Amino acid sequence: MDMHEYMMGILSNYHEIQIYAEKVIEQVFQPVGLTRLQGLILLLVYSGNTNSIGDVAKCLGIKQGNCSVVCKKLESVGYLTRERNASDERVVKLALTDKGKQAIEDVKAESARKGCVLEDIEPSKLNRIAEGVLAVKEVLKLMYDTTIASEE
Repeated sequence: MDMHEYMMGILSNYHEIQIYAEKVIEQVFQPVGLTRLQGLILLLVYSGNTNSIGDVAKCLGIKQGNCSVVCKKLESVGYLTRERNASDERVVKLALTDKGKQAIEDVKAESARKGCVLEDIEPSKLNRIAEGVLAVKEVLKLMYDTTIASEE
C-alpha cells in the first residue's frame, strides 16, 4: 500500500469513527436534555482544566463568540455561571452550578450504561484500540504541524 492509500484509509475510517462517536455522545447527552456542544462544555468546565470561555472554545475548536452564546444559554437554564475577570474584562470565567454538577452526574450515569458493552471486549483488545487511536492522533497532529510550519 502506498502513502496515499494509507492516508485515504485513515481519513475514511476517521470520518466513520467521528460519525459514530457523535451519535454515541448525543445518546449520552440527550436524555439529560443537553445538546452535544452543551454537554461537552459542561464536561470541560467540570474537568477544571478549562475555566474560561476562551479556553473552552480553544479546546472544542470553535469560535469564542459561538462558545459564548452556548454558555449564555447554559447560564440561563441554571447549569453554569459566567463572571468577567475584574482585571481583564475580556476574560469570562465559567463555573458549574449545583444543577450543572447534577447534570454531569446524570451524564456519567448515562455514559456508564452505554459503556457497559465494553465489558464484553478483552482488555488487551481495548488497550490495542486505545494505542491505535493515540497513534492516529499523533500522525494527524504531525501532518497538521508540518503543514502549518510550511505555511509560515
